[in-house]
Amino acid sequence: MQLPENSQSFNRYSYCINNPLKYTDPTGQLFGIDDVALFFAAASLYESVMTAAVTGESVWKTAGISILSSAASYGIGSLFSGPLQSISGTFGGELLRAGAHGLASGVCSALQGDNFGRSFLSGAISSGTGSFASCVDMNEVLMLASCTAAGGLTEWALGGDFLQGAMNGLTIGALNHMQHDPGSETEGNKIYSRERIKKDSKYKRKVMNEIQKDGKLSFAEAYYWYGYGDGSDITVDASKLDLGTIDVTGKKVGDRWSLPTLTLSGNKDVGLVYGHLTVEYMGNNTFIIKPDTYNFEIHTDNFFKWSTIKRNLETIGAKILHGTGTPFNINFKGLYYNR
Repeated sequence: MQLPENSQSFNRYSYCINNPLKYTDPTGQLFGIDDVALFFAAASLYESVMTAAVTGESVWKTAGISILSSAASYGIGSLFSGPLQSISGTFGGELLRAGAHGLASGVCSALQGDNFGRSFLSGAISSGTGSFASCVDMNEVLMLASCTAAGGLTEWALGGDFLQGAMNGLTIGALNHMQHDPGSETEGNKIYSRERIKKDSKYKRKVMNEIQKDGKLSFAEAYYWYGYGDGSDITVDASKLDLGTIDVTGKKVGDRWSLPTLTLSGNKDVGLVYGHLTVEYMGNNTFIIKPDTYNFEIHTDNFFKWSTIKRNLETIGAKILHGTGTPFNINFKGLYYNR
């Protein structure tokens, strides 16, 4: 039973703990917030309307087509998680899903006066990319990024508008794969995990031990703890970080400086989790890694310097992908040794 500490969970005549305007429960087993679908549909609508306003096209017509496109993406996902669920995940089924998305994208594009074939390929390839991401159990954030890139790059390669293709790919990834992938975690599970972590100290310790058991912090683990955790510190083994070879030319014991892990490390997890780390040189190619905070604060020092602008843009992008969460500190035990 979900949320056993809530008395409404025992009321068989209530729907979604008597809050049907906020929650949905399509399976009858687990309720959740459906705001993600609304957010991406609204973002797509906003982008389409703003583009129409700038180019002098009919705003109302564009808005209608955008809503139709979002509804089609969500509807196709519902079809393959419902009546066609038996073929979902098979090669033939996912090929059919991609064709359906391609057809929907092409029709919406033709209604707008654009190229049917180009949009068909953009939609189909975006859907196929999302299907592949689901099959390999890819993180939802990376899946969305992959669908977005696939749609944009396909449009661009065929002579179309990159942004239009990217938004189409994002819509397909968000309203089809993210909302209907049976392997993805529902918002209801998020609510349950978050509340249990806050209230059940043994469960929280179990989750933290699982995250810290290999001495490393992956992007998926950091993403999870930011979204579900209660802000408790996570400890990482400094010797297991992959920072490559840190240049110590001209450095002396006690010197501290910041390292851009996104470009320094060959490990994507290190780059995505830390962004920048402060190290203190201890001599003999060894370093103390100073505590870091997993949050998304804008840096104001040297605000107009290109490196700061670039770092802030990365921060804003990461914040959008993560959504609401609780910042936490990352502590490093032991020393880092130059490779």
